[in-house]
Amino acid sequence: MSASLKLLRIDVPDEDRYNYVDVPTHFDIVKDRISVGRATTSDIVLDSKSVPMSVSRTHLLVVKTKAKGTKHNQFTLEVCGRNEDHVKLNGERVEGSGPVVLSSGDVINLCEYVYEFQQRAPKRGRPKSEIAEKRNKPRQKVTRAIKEFKWKVGQEVEVLALEIGFRGGWFPAVVLSAGAKKMQVEYTQFIKDDQQGEPLREW
Repeated sequence: MSASLKLLRIDVPDEDRYNYVDVPTHFDIVKDRISVGRATTSDIVLDSKSVPMSVSRTHLLVVKTKAKGTKHNQFTLEVCGRNEDHVKLNGERVEGSGPVVLSSGDVINLCEYVYEFQQRAPKRGRPKSEIAEKRNKPRQKVTRAIKEFKWKVGQEVEVLALEIGFRGGWFPAVVLSAGAKKMQVEYTQFIKDDQQGEPLREW
């Protein structure tokens, strides 16, 4: 299960937007713990241009953990120090110092920065036994159909030619006799080379 932070907007006047051209607009969360703050060692480096020093060196953390009772990951938001006044989750002030579980679509306000937390659910695969069963069924049906199919005498068929000059062509014929592994056909468009005018027959 992967997640990311997407910048939705920066709440500043239009004349101040030139100060924010280097702000990360999308950040994939690939580590178990990412930090957001004005420290240059932060994973996402942000600094408030409108209220200097309002973003702490390490302002908040997004931490990946295992959800209880499942094998899937969950992500939590942890506000560092006394920065609750500058962090909101879905418009509400984050109370307390404990981690808050994030859900996809949650909006995080950090000073003038507004990010959306995005989480992509894991693909749900079918059990291997179900996949194997589905794959085997069509093959069994086709194999059974081939085994049960029997050519009938007098049946009209088309024969694929493999001889040079005729290779790739299909030619109409009639079944004269059919066995388990081969059959004899009589072509309707070819005659023998003995000039007796008899139709050409082949096994």
